[in-house]
Amino acid sequence: MALWHDMLGWMSPKEAAVAAHSLRAMAEAGMPTTRSLQVLVRDSRGPGRAIWRRVLHRVADEGVPLGAAARAERGMPRLLGQMLDAGEATGRLAHMAGVAAEYYDRRRRLSVGAWRALMPIVALLAVGGAAVGGLGMVLGGGFSLRGLLATLSMVLGPLLVLAVVWLVLQAVPVLRRARDRILLRVPMLGPALLELNEAQFALVLGAANDAGLPSVEAVAMAYAAMGNAFLRRGAPEAVRTVAARGTMAEALEAGGMPRELVAAVAAAEASGTLPGTLSALGQRAGESAEHGLKVFQELVVRVAWLCVIVWLAVHVAGRSGAITHAD
Repeated sequence: MALWHDMLGWMSPKEAAVAAHSLRAMAEAGMPTTRSLQVLVRDSRGPGRAIWRRVLHRVADEGVPLGAAARAERGMPRLLGQMLDAGEATGRLAHMAGVAAEYYDRRRRLSVGAWRALMPIVALLAVGGAAVGGLGMVLGGGFSLRGLLATLSMVLGPLLVLAVVWLVLQAVPVLRRARDRILLRVPMLGPALLELNEAQFALVLGAANDAGLPSVEAVAMAYAAMGNAFLRRGAPEAVRTVAARGTMAEALEAGGMPRELVAAVAAAEASGTLPGTLSALGQRAGESAEHGLKVFQELVVRVAWLCVIVWLAVHVAGRSGAITHAD
């Protein structure tokens, strides 16, 4: 994933988390913005260094505020730019940078976990394919280029097809919403993804509300924090509802958020404890989601082991039977 971000010139979740942690610490210490950006340029690696250098140029040489410069930077994660802009506008830069650091830390952990679950599957397919190909050469009496190519296509073909399909689904908004809706219905995976998006939403909305950001901007930012395109579809209606002086709970209900979250927000609004309630909800949902995703990833790896073993057994039996029949 880091290589993909480097190729496109984007800041990775890991780089965003490190930068947000640094910005929070420097803001709490009262370090001037220009000096903070110089430190980020010095300490960053990869695309992040070039991105912060451009932000520094806009702030120091052109007099552009930090938030505006961050939001205008193409390689900057959109949400990070929005949160820095909100923190600067409300005088709570350290607070919003800290929330951004927590948000991107969780994204980084989940990304690493997904790759750790995927790599054993790819390795199993590669080893299994090599074993089948090698066994075929031994039983068949020698090396066969056609057999080697057939084995490689059998192993890599499905992976390439899945990768292309995933990229198409990611690039087309309508297909991406349909894909994300289906993912929410997958047993074990769906509930964990829903909790993860609720955690992202609650974390950002609570921080924005606590910083004093206008409700319209806070709701829009919270919807943007969710990674699931199907859940984000309700953002325009939620923003319209809160702009028409509706309550936060009414806005979330209009935006299609889960009933449990709407009820918790309504109770928190009535008691005047909205920021604290959202923070606690985000923490609990995030921990539960990470546990659920970890269990699902472990199950996927075990199922992959079983499938590869069965696949090897079937191919070995088939090749052995074919050679015996030929003899």
